[in-house]
Amino acid sequence: MPTVAAVATLEPEMAAKLKNLPAIIGISVTSIGQFLPACRMAELIKAAKPATKIIFGGSCADLFVNSLYREKKDIYRYFDYIVVGEGETALLQLYAYLQGDSDVNLYDIPNLAFIDQENRLTFTESLLEDVEDLPLPSYEGIDF
Repeated sequence: MPTVAAVATLEPEMAAKLKNLPAIIGISVTSIGQFLPACRMAELIKAAKPATKIIFGGSCADLFVNSLYREKKDIYRYFDYIVVGEGETALLQLYAYLQGDSDVNLYDIPNLAFIDQENRLTFTESLLEDVEDLPLPSYEGIDF
């Protein structure tokens, strides 16, 4: 588990920024070269703000879950949830669940991997979404 010492080694400005992050963070890893830096970033975030829920997604999440490492729990010390495949529906429902929406059952969220309350590795039903049917993303409020 990450330690507070990990954050103490950072520049004070970076440590302060980590403590001001939102309660839910998604990290998309689309190349193998990004995987270790993503784990390190997740470790630093958890050290600064342990209650933060971190979601791992992107093509490397698919590679991980579909590999021999699928049954290894080590990755979950960095990431609370892994979204596999198309993440639009999974992320929307997972966000609602994490916000306390009692209508959302964690086990019914598609394309998700996580460690449950009994320390069991859980993979939910796989859903292949037709991305052509999804609405276009809104970039409103984002400064480019």
